Amino acid sequence: MLEAARFTVPYAQHTHFVGRDEDLARLHAALGGGDPVGINPAALGNATGVTGQGGIGKTQLAVEYAYQFQDHYPDGVYWLNAAVDLRQEFAALAEKLGLPLPGTSATSLTVPDRQRLVDLLAGGPWLLGDATARRALLDIAGLGRFAAGLNLNGAAREVAAMLVTRLEPYGFLPDRPTHHALGALLDYLAGLPDTPPDDGQWLSSIIRRYGLIAATATTQSQDERVLAAFAWLREHPFSLLILDNVADPAGLDQPLTRDCVPGRLPCRLLFTTRRRVLGRFRPVELKTLPPDAALALLLRDPRRQPALEPSHLEYATAADICAVLGYLPLAVEIAAAHLSRKPARSLADYRDYLRQHGALDVISGGRVDVATRHEAGLAAALATQWATLGEEARLLLRVAGQFTEAAYLPMTRLGLLAGIDDGGDDFFAVSLADALAELDDASLIEELAGDRARLHPLVREFAHDRTPPTEKDAFIEKCVRRLLTAFSDIGTLERQCDRRGIDALIYDLLAAEVLLYETSPFVVAMNVDLLSYLAVLRREAHNLRGWQQSDAPAFLAQQLHLRLFDSATPNLFGDLAAHLRASGQTWLPRWAARNTSPALEMTLTGHVGVVNAVALTADGRRAVSGGDDGTLRVWNLKTGEVERTLTSHADRVRAVAVTATGRWAVSGGDDGLRLWNLEKGEEERTLTGHVGSVHAVAVTPNGRRAVSGGDDGLRVWNLETDEMEWVTDQAAWVNTVVVTADGRQALSGGLDGILRLWNLDTGKVERTLAGHLNWVNAVSVMADGRWAVSGGRDGIVRVWNLDTGEADRTLTGHTDEVLAVVVTGDGRRMVSVGFDDLRVWNLTTGQVERKLTGQTGGANAIAVTADGRWAVSGGYGGTLQVWNLDTSEAERMTGHNGGVNAVAVMTGGRRAISGGEDGLRVWNLETGEPMRALTSQVGWVRAVAATIDGRRAISGGYDRELRVWNLDTGEVERVLTGHTGGVWAVAITPNGRRAVSGGSDRELRVWNLETGEAEMTLTGHVDWVRAVAVTSDGRRIISGGDRTLRVWNFDTGEAEMMLTGHAKLVRAVAITFDGERAVSGIRDGTLYVWNLVTGKLERTMISHEGTVRAVAMTADERRVVSGGRDRTVRLWELDTGRELGRIALDTDITCVAIAPGRPLRVIAGDGAGDIYCLEWVE
Repeated sequence: MLEAARFTVPYAQHTHFVGRDEDLARLHAALGGGDPVGINPAALGNATGVTGQGGIGKTQLAVEYAYQFQDHYPDGVYWLNAAVDLRQEFAALAEKLGLPLPGTSATSLTVPDRQRLVDLLAGGPWLLGDATARRALLDIAGLGRFAAGLNLNGAAREVAAMLVTRLEPYGFLPDRPTHHALGALLDYLAGLPDTPPDDGQWLSSIIRRYGLIAATATTQSQDERVLAAFAWLREHPFSLLILDNVADPAGLDQPLTRDCVPGRLPCRLLFTTRRRVLGRFRPVELKTLPPDAALALLLRDPRRQPALEPSHLEYATAADICAVLGYLPLAVEIAAAHLSRKPARSLADYRDYLRQHGALDVISGGRVDVATRHEAGLAAALATQWATLGEEARLLLRVAGQFTEAAYLPMTRLGLLAGIDDGGDDFFAVSLADALAELDDASLIEELAGDRARLHPLVREFAHDRTPPTEKDAFIEKCVRRLLTAFSDIGTLERQCDRRGIDALIYDLLAAEVLLYETSPFVVAMNVDLLSYLAVLRREAHNLRGWQQSDAPAFLAQQLHLRLFDSATPNLFGDLAAHLRASGQTWLPRWAARNTSPALEMTLTGHVGVVNAVALTADGRRAVSGGDDGTLRVWNLKTGEVERTLTSHADRVRAVAVTATGRWAVSGGDDGLRLWNLEKGEEERTLTGHVGSVHAVAVTPNGRRAVSGGDDGLRVWNLETDEMEWVTDQAAWVNTVVVTADGRQALSGGLDGILRLWNLDTGKVERTLAGHLNWVNAVSVMADGRWAVSGGRDGIVRVWNLDTGEADRTLTGHTDEVLAVVVTGDGRRMVSVGFDDLRVWNLTTGQVERKLTGQTGGANAIAVTADGRWAVSGGYGGTLQVWNLDTSEAERMTGHNGGVNAVAVMTGGRRAISGGEDGLRVWNLETGEPMRALTSQVGWVRAVAATIDGRRAISGGYDRELRVWNLDTGEVERVLTGHTGGVWAVAITPNGRRAVSGGSDRELRVWNLETGEAEMTLTGHVDWVRAVAVTSDGRRIISGGDRTLRVWNFDTGEAEMMLTGHAKLVRAVAITFDGERAVSGIRDGTLYVWNLVTGKLERTMISHEGTVRAVAMTADERRVVSGGRDRTVRLWELDTGRELGRIALDTDITCVAIAPGRPLRVIAGDGAGDIYCLEWVE
């Protein structure tokens, strides 16, 4: 017997399989020949034959063969459902096998590699002294301890064992495997200052070579998994691959992706099909069952088997039933199931019942063709079974009948649509398992592995017809309402998400949407309700993927409550606040002043680093993005999933364009141009000719030419021949290019601030457009080719008349550089992207219709669907955002107009003050209402602190000045000058008389707030001072900014202590009330806990995925709150380093502060301008 991972047949072996011994022998002999073999129906009953005959037993023969002959295939037996996308099925196979990415399939270390690794791990301060390196190695070690459940290859196990031995004495090993993406971390090893460069580079390469990164990869694209599955099957030729229900065998000779042709695999290939003509493939034709086999199947129940004797009174009747059913295996199987369920029923009575329901007698002379007899007999057999089913089983079958033929249906989804519980709760009289068992006993449904079921196509047709056309709309409406009712119960939703994952729930709703789409317009209101649920789950999907209830019981409810608590539908999923309070150990939002646009529909995660470019297919179903990580990613915009990752670029991708057919993409970057086949997921060609980076690319509507721009000017390419047709005689740097709808002209812009309109046939400039005060970053042309829109470094958007070359209109409003622009297909609207925000403009009026806030880290690329309804942006946070441009929900501008950088809470606990890009704001801490805006600071506010009595605050920013504010009047009392760079941090002594500030001039200054004088300047940091805190007794200052913390004597200005060991720049620091411990946060996401008495590091907490931006300490000195670039606020237990809870907000967390008193309340600000008040529920 094969192990489970290598035997993936989803069906159980049929206990009553009879009459196919000869067929099994023929099949095995055919497979022994080496060519792919197809099981298909033979011609039946008449000269022309009956092709596509269903119910003949093709699938069951393949199942039986797999079980009986599995020992002949030591490399495994693998079953795929060819009725769906085969790429999806091969990708799923790779996941089941736990395969690493292609190119990482080595199974053991070479002797030299093993010895060098042993030597390297034996020493080197970088291994245990550098948190980033340590975290990467910990991940691998943790995987080694749990290798049995993670399908690691031999090399991974070997290296992991070494690491366990090396790290275990230090107590660094995790309690369970972690799932960080190791690629970026391991690349970092090569640059560690204490690591010999050759060792660091070698270690990074060896970990990639032997598949260790793949062992922890969580975001492999579908294509990468397909390639891995094919690589496995090529390396394991003694496998049997079974493809069930192939529509067209000729398709098996077509590639699924790069060189992945199913029909060319070296392993044995068996497929089932209704086609009779199989081309080059060897057929094994099936006929109906022999009479004796049909009789044995019909009378399979031991109570019926006496009738197998010819002398038995019912023998002739049984034989008559088999003939009436045409010896069709499916019909006989269903009849047998009925007779087993009704043991007291006489065979004569059953035969009469079949006749009454349309089964035809065997008529001599062949006046009725066999296909008609089969159809009538099967319909009668199905009708008899239907009459025996209970109400729940009938309902479940009717629901299943609404879905497409041959689909593998999640059984839980069927239960939700039928309103039948899958948990066995007493609320339902019959459980889902009961109803499924009844259908299975009746041979009407096939239960598969992985909580799936399938209807035979003929059974599905029967089930579909049980709902009359006049009742279909009402039936589907009830089904969808049951699903939504189940989802509105948070307990049900948590159970479903925990068992199946958030994507399965989204697919449930998408499946329901498809059902509604096929109904009459009267259910439109229902669709609106469904879309409300779908919108919330899609909006939070990136935060909920991988969630397990055992790890964070209330996290799902917490995130949904955060999304809905101040919306128009706060109770969409029930009373979530009450649920969270009952659950405990969770965050509860008290109020939020947020700017994140309601137009934001979905966040797509996967890129590592900045996303520089995005393009959409013409049908709007997919997006293609490119980024600093050197990859192109193809996204499904319905689900938010990565479909393909294209990895040929060796450096950052700066530009991408997609042809009108959606089959091809052209990308440009620091290493030139590439042409991609998106259907195969492979690079077709490299276009050489540019010297330097490519910044822009566009393709003509017919897909035959591409225009690229870069450091060395503009080039035009023939995509059919790969030839460069012409190159500009001007070597000006080109930032942007676009092609007109007729494909005859291109418009480019670059560093000289000039737009040029080119004739693509002659290569000549037809017109120059001047007006921008600095370089041009972006351009878009309207569909009529007469008008264009451009944006540049001067922060201005200009609308141009291409016939005259004049600027028709100037659109102002962006406060900084405009990075991207795009015009909708109808020419009525335009979306512009700036460092500040995204804006939707009405080009008729020249007015801004909507500001789109919420892009993680800020946006720099934009694309719009052809219908103008959706936009997709990419930016500096490594994510893409999908925006609904037609949403009717009004924008909420209750937070800062721009990012929040600092926040402080008054000791009285009634007010908070925040600082950001638009100045300072004072908030009512109980209600979240803004009390006052303070706006005289020039430039962004980077730091803010308040006195204990809450009467004064001090702020600092990019203008190099600090301002002392009277919070009662809102007036500036004093301006403190002296810094020669921006001010990044400020703190006030407990008595309110002195303050200390630090900034980009690498200095700290101590100020007398009564006189405004600088009392002393503290020097020593070798990089910007980004964090500062004062002990509660006012005697010491703690500062951080380079890779150190420094402890200063407040009275003398002397440095008492320097704490070293940070792997990256220090971004935040907090001190316990007793002044004995400090917590620092750095750029790699680690928190360090320091003993300020001894100067020793007590522990590190590997916390955020990305920079820690903020840290705050609770008054009881037991807990720490941190915020980071990964959009999360986290609560930690200081003594143990244990994470108590986290909440994921909309964008990067820039600052946190703790309000006095109980319960624990945290004020957090983010990069989108939002302010949150979060309560920790014990």
